[in-house]
Amino acid sequence: MTPSEPPQNPITPSPVRIKSSVKAGTPFKGLNFFKNKDPPVAMEDHEYPDWLWTLLDKSNENATGAANPEADVYAKTKRMRRLGRRAEKKAAKLAELDPSANMPKIPLEHQTIDLPGGDGSVAGAVDASKARNELTAAMRKSRRKTIKEANFLKGM
Repeated sequence: MTPSEPPQNPITPSPVRIKSSVKAGTPFKGLNFFKNKDPPVAMEDHEYPDWLWTLLDKSNENATGAANPEADVYAKTKRMRRLGRRAEKKAAKLAELDPSANMPKIPLEHQTIDLPGGDGSVAGAVDASKARNELTAAMRKSRRKTIKEANFLKGM
């Protein structure tokens, strides 16, 4: 191997796995909702799916209640209604200080804008890709919201 060649097996840091707080085989009392069945039993850590260990990450957008854009005065839960009222009060205070903040904000998925095609450079292509990804994420979020609302109303 010469100094100019990359190593065959590059060293990649393995993600830190959180250990569960319950030993395998411990029954979870109070979690059984089937009659005449035993309560669920804890499994080994490696038997759980990988996404389970990322649920408590700080990067989760919905972990912060105050910055939640879904906060609504007419929401289903009391907590979301309270967050919606708080957001309205905060917006009213900002509107008093800055009149331009009172302008309606059109959601990204409802704007009629031309996406940048890039100018042929790498930076232009990166900017165009970011704009497309932002629009895709906004549209997906909007679709998910309408599906959740429809499912909630079906269940009533």
